[in-house]
Amino acid sequence: MKNIWQQFKDLFGFSVRERRALLLLSVVFILLLVINLFSGYVFTSTRPLNNHLFEQAVAELALRKQSDKEAFAEVFGKSDPDVAYAQLKLTPFPFDPNQLPEEEWRKLGLATHQIRAIKNYEKKGGKFLRKEDLSKIYSLSADEYKILEPFILIEPRHQKPKHREADTVQRKSDRMEKPEFMGVLELNSADSLQLIQLKGVGPWTVHRILKYRERLGGFVHVTQLNEIKGVDSALVIAIGHQLTADTTMIRKININKYEFGQLLGHPYLNMTYTKAIVRHRERRGRFASWDEFVQIVQPDSLSAQRLRPYVAF
Repeated sequence: MKNIWQQFKDLFGFSVRERRALLLLSVVFILLLVINLFSGYVFTSTRPLNNHLFEQAVAELALRKQSDKEAFAEVFGKSDPDVAYAQLKLTPFPFDPNQLPEEEWRKLGLATHQIRAIKNYEKKGGKFLRKEDLSKIYSLSADEYKILEPFILIEPRHQKPKHREADTVQRKSDRMEKPEFMGVLELNSADSLQLIQLKGVGPWTVHRILKYRERLGGFVHVTQLNEIKGVDSALVIAIGHQLTADTTMIRKININKYEFGQLLGHPYLNMTYTKAIVRHRERRGRFASWDEFVQIVQPDSLSAQRLRPYVAF
């Protein structure tokens, strides 16, 4: 029996070194088992999700988006950038879209690809019987159509061409009956009733002159009328001797105080110059003089020469 026990001990017995190694392996195994069982508690936060904080963050994001939208509206005058762009691009006037010459479409502010689509529509026999028909031109956006829609004049189909000819003759007769104005008008103070007395100047031309004068801050010279879209240079030459420009009435731009949108609204300040002005004020402070201001543009350029009478510090 002793021999059997001794043989068993020799077979399954461990030396001191082997027992230490076995003990170390057992400890490592137990540690790994504990870590595996309790890892969810040890390494993961058990704090419940705070729905109130999440809703508050969503509300703050929506408020910031609305604030950005209002900031855009303050600069560009519209909360919708597509509408703002369309209004800057288009210069509407009363028109009949049927067989309207390409040049007139360009004066309205339409792009070449839009005019091409309209002319292709007409070549295929298409006609604009109602205002809404113009909105079917695929290259014309809904915002652009909304701006043009009040100016669309389509003659009813039942009206005979001779009536149209008679109306044309009558309109010419009305223009001929307008008494010729022999005086001289000051361009920066004249109102619509005075301007319309000038030969060849109609209500729409008066509207454009007054609108441009407001944006410009006043005229330095009569020749600036040539800068107005839709005003014929021949007309400016014809009426130029009856107009003067009082430069003391010019409303100047305060370069150091005007906001981005106010600066950009001036005809002689484009996006590049406006950004340069605002960037200079943010980084270096106020402009002290014209010499300092003109460094952001080309001093001898036409832009600088045109802008000079309108700048104040």
